[in-house]
Amino acid sequence: PSSRRRFFNPLVNRLHRIVLPEISRRHRCAGSSFGWLILMDESPSIFVLNPLTRDRIDLPPLSSFPDVVSLDYYSVGREYTVRSPPPGSNPYSLNLRQMRDSFIRKMILSHNPYDRRRFLAIGILNRHETLAYCTPGDASWRIVDEIQGYSEDLICFNENLYAVNKSGSLAVHNPNSNATEFLDVSAELDGDELYLVNAVEEELLLVSRYLDFEIDVVQYQEVCSTYKFVVYRLDRSRLKWEKAENLNDRIFFLGTNSSLAIKASDHWGCKGNMI
Repeated sequence: PSSRRRFFNPLVNRLHRIVLPEISRRHRCAGSSFGWLILMDESPSIFVLNPLTRDRIDLPPLSSFPDVVSLDYYSVGREYTVRSPPPGSNPYSLNLRQMRDSFIRKMILSHNPYDRRRFLAIGILNRHETLAYCTPGDASWRIVDEIQGYSEDLICFNENLYAVNKSGSLAVHNPNSNATEFLDVSAELDGDELYLVNAVEEELLLVSRYLDFEIDVVQYQEVCSTYKFVVYRLDRSRLKWEKAENLNDRIFFLGTNSSLAIKASDHWGCKGNMI
């Protein structure tokens, strides 16, 4: 059935099959962090799910974003009315599926959701590539309007929210003080995709991924493959991304939602200095 999912355990080289009715064809997984999935369907609901324990935490709904003017189920095919940038422009309509698939680009979690006092859900909106976040107790999402265009990746690092743009510059937001800082970090980045990684030693790293694009003449579609990674560490005092020559004992797992660093020596069968 469409609700059956498979999870791979690399330590024992085994696939686990789990029935998850919360993940059907009507659902979209907008992100994953700390083993939890961030899910949306064609209703306004957004929730995080632990696929192993089935624990669920509801987040403020899509209809609670400040840019959402109204939600009317009787307006079939144009249920949502959304405020359009810039200010003064006419609002536009989205149907339930369009809202689910295109309003939020990606989402991450700041901490494990079991840590309810520190847990935040953070997302990048497609509208002006704006940052939004909430806590489980919030009635609505908070928008950081100052941060626009920093959409390559985002991460929670030292209790601050970091977002990076294509040139490697950073926007840093403190959700406790509501203060935003912009770091014009110098770097010569010419890769195709960027990933922010919280290294094991509490060090913020940036990974630039280089892609090679080819045309599959059988399927008539473009396919890509990775041919190089370049890793940088943030020197905040000099506002510079410095190239890291070796990851030593660390392994990086990069993802379109969030990335992870672990120590190879803490996990049987793993080898360090790998991405």
